[in-house]
Amino acid sequence: MKLCMYAIYDIKAEAYLTPFFSPNAQLALRMFMQAGADTNSNIHQYPADFTLFEIGEFEQDHGTLTAHQALLNMGTALSHLTASAQAELEHADLPPHNVMTPRSDHQ
Repeated sequence: MKLCMYAIYDIKAEAYLTPFFSPNAQLALRMFMQAGADTNSNIHQYPADFTLFEIGEFEQDHGTLTAHQALLNMGTALSHLTASAQAELEHADLPPHNVMTPRSDHQ
């Protein structure tokens, strides 16, 4: 089985955090967003400072690790948290704004 390898870059530290593995990008983004939602994490406190990158692949059957020649930038924590908050607002069960309803007293 092939796992993708990801690392989070901290712009202030000018370094990558310890890599982690995920079967796909969607799960890696979920883990990144969970870290961003944790109020005790630096990612939550400074979301613009952290960017997720896909950096390679690990083949479990053979034990081989392959680094990507070019790292795949998957976005900052801020961009994902902002997009997630926007999506939640769009799907919320809120009444429509600025909708005029006809008055029934003018018959």
